[in-house]
Amino acid sequence: MTRAQKLYEACRKFEGSSYESTVKELTNAYSCQSCSEFDRIYAKLPTDIQLLDNILEKVKSKKVFSTLKKTVLETVEDKTESLIGLSSLMTHVAIECKENREYRALLPDLHAKLGALICQV
Repeated sequence: MTRAQKLYEACRKFEGSSYESTVKELTNAYSCQSCSEFDRIYAKLPTDIQLLDNILEKVKSKKVFSTLKKTVLETVEDKTESLIGLSSLMTHVAIECKENREYRALLPDLHAKLGALICQV
């Protein structure tokens, strides 16, 4: 991914979030054509995997976590249970977006997975 693409992605994902100041620094580094500074600042932003890990940690004590764990391990016999777990996770992510807008980066992927799972039910 080019630096321009990384900047676009960062702006899209983190606008209005707690990482907005980091994105401004990133934009400034891009404008100044400081590649090493850009890379250093970009590394401060969380990846989708890190965001997913964070949200899973927050729901660890809830039923949604155990359902998702069974789904990942493919021990769920009924696809409906997987659908319930995934839609619950999406709900938790949406709730988290009220305070931490960076979690909206997870929504498109969750939406796609939810759509694919709906076709299997």
